[in-house]
Amino acid sequence: MFNFLKRRQTSEAPENTAPEGTAPEETAPAGKAQSAEAAGPGEETAQTPASQEKAAEAEAVREEREAGAAPQTWPKIPPLNRISITGKKLSLPEDFPEERKAELGGIALEKTIAEESLKPLSLEELLFVTTVFAMHHAGQKTLEEREEQNSRTLHNELLDRVRGAGKFYCLYEKSTGYPLLDDGFVLLYLGRGHAEKAAELYRAQYRNPDVREFTDVNDFFNRLYFLGMERVLVDNGFYKGILGRGEMTAPPDALLQEGQTIQAAPRLCLAMVDVLQEVHWPVKYEKREEILRAKVSRMTQFAAATRFLLPVDVKKPEGHAAEGAADSEKVIPMQQGMQIRAPLLSVSRRLPPKEQGGEPQTVMEKMIPLYTDFYEYRKNMAPKEKLRPLAVQFRQIGPFLAQASGVILNAEGERITIRREKIEELLGGAAQGKPAGPAAAH
Repeated sequence: MFNFLKRRQTSEAPENTAPEGTAPEETAPAGKAQSAEAAGPGEETAQTPASQEKAAEAEAVREEREAGAAPQTWPKIPPLNRISITGKKLSLPEDFPEERKAELGGIALEKTIAEESLKPLSLEELLFVTTVFAMHHAGQKTLEEREEQNSRTLHNELLDRVRGAGKFYCLYEKSTGYPLLDDGFVLLYLGRGHAEKAAELYRAQYRNPDVREFTDVNDFFNRLYFLGMERVLVDNGFYKGILGRGEMTAPPDALLQEGQTIQAAPRLCLAMVDVLQEVHWPVKYEKREEILRAKVSRMTQFAAATRFLLPVDVKKPEGHAAEGAADSEKVIPMQQGMQIRAPLLSVSRRLPPKEQGGEPQTVMEKMIPLYTDFYEYRKNMAPKEKLRPLAVQFRQIGPFLAQASGVILNAEGERITIRREKIEELLGGAAQGKPAGPAAAH
């Protein structure tokens, strides 16, 4: 039904070696305790000595906060993520002396955090101050106006650091060719050294990261919009910060006039990258197959509801002017009387060996190419001036499948194929591969 086509060879972990524990979806975030079941009406929950001790600690923290006192211990670099390797979570060694922590912590505990006090700090020092501030106010349901202003001051300084970065770095997964996602977060670094150290930790978790350098902040965050990647971790592996993609750039459709649309499928793109990253991760853990099936199901449901770009050679009805090369990226709608021909791409498919112990078989199949956006479309269709991007809903592709085995999504990107029988299942038997009207594939 599906074929997940590898872009590059990825490193393999030994078959009997895998991170321990469960997948991120089934694990509580680090630092957040699972909530206990609430007592029913009229029930009382007895406090154990342990719970009384925790309550006393919480009260002491509250009193310290109200008094503006420094905590007894300063925070340490948190683990990379929630994944355990041989019973341990990976983290980098602490490199801040306690004296420097005390100086930085003093900034976080100021009644009013001045912007000028943050400017001389390195990114790591800024994120340490932010961490201390967050810990100091942990447990508060709401912040007072002054505390809220301090929180905004810290966060705005982080945004300014990212916006003003002449160079910055992102971890990509070599096996997919897209940003490496950690629990849905893109991994961004303002220094190559930190990016390389974090990459080493991810390799210990059998990922295959590649450190890529970028210089155009707007282009980078605009690309994330089309990939559906809205959450970013800054300096993960060290003291880290969180920002949203929308805090850096407005969505590309923000300036569109009424009635205009932009070609994008962010939910589908994110789901495809998520599936590919899971498929190419050479580990075993409990319920992995179940989790992968759920991710594939979500991806296919998004695909069935998506509008794609289909490259076509169009012969317009009489009275319609032919389009020139300048219009090669002008999306055209389906019209009555159009004579349309869609290209077919040859895609290799590996079949299991016919006999036990035999070699796998490779066959070539013809697939209809569909693209989620112009970033993907341009990768191999832009130079072909005779082709035009036709806006087509997934449910409309049935007539083009007469000579095709299925479709391939983003042929130079995620390269996910959906075979005809799965398309028929998704469309309720509507895609029977019979041409309807003038539509055809070649």
